[in-house]
Amino acid sequence: MIEAPDRLLGIREVAELFGVDISTVRRWERAGHLRAVRVGERGHRRFRRQEIQRLIDSLGESSSSAS
Repeated sequence: MIEAPDRLLGIREVAELFGVDISTVRRWERAGHLRAVRVGERGHRRFRRQEIQRLIDSLGESSSSAS
């Protein structure tokens, strides 16, 4: 199945992709490292899949160039 590039991910999904706790993802968002879209009455954080993938790709490039 091909995912839409503009799909929104929940905070737990993002945390799993990076292998970190959800509190870390919240900190990254507050610090401006990630941009969240707030949805619903309670303002739940959602993250654009395309943006998260770009960050993952850039982290992979920087770690491979450090070798």
